[in-house]
Amino acid sequence: MLKKLVGVLAIVAILYSCGTKQKETECNTKKISVQALMDSIDNYIEKDVLVCGTVSHVCSHGGKRMFLIAENPDVAIKVTPNEEIGVFSKELEGSMVHVYGKVKELRIDDTYITEMEKEMMEGVENEAAHTHDGNHDGEHKAELDSTQIEKIAQMRQEVVESGKGYISQYWIEATKVEATECAAKSDSEHKCTEHKEDTTIVAEK
Repeated sequence: MLKKLVGVLAIVAILYSCGTKQKETECNTKKISVQALMDSIDNYIEKDVLVCGTVSHVCSHGGKRMFLIAENPDVAIKVTPNEEIGVFSKELEGSMVHVYGKVKELRIDDTYITEMEKEMMEGVENEAAHTHDGNHDGEHKAELDSTQIEKIAQMRQEVVESGKGYISQYWIEATKVEATECAAKSDSEHKCTEHKEDTTIVAEK
């Protein structure tokens, strides 16, 4: 009995520790707009961010991706859910949200584009094909349509013009999404107050 009790307490301690660390990360993460993030995106790769923006679109094929836009709707960032979130609800479309997560980068070169073209013809889902324009049909096709051909040609041209041999696509791997009003509270007030409240609840339990 004592061993079982010790085991249960150890598990509770681990879960509490993980929850506390996540809340501390959220509290210490600087809030940034979609526009500001995209203006200096290279500085945030593999870093935790808290981004505030409007959900312009949630992919209907499983809800595995959504897009946040800035005040200028041409400026957008893709968001994917972590395993805990799973999928995004279509009901988020049009909502203003806080997205907590880590910025990711996909480097696309000629080899990647060739493979992507092959996968698109086979109807295989490809991450680079999921862009803000919403053109990401996953059906099997003997030939690519004009929009897909144009997209591939544009990517190849951008790789050439980059002078680096590749172009980058960026997205946020989300750990948490909250519907909110972005200017409702200051950054520290919103996150740190929430952290204190949650800690109190855990302690009461």
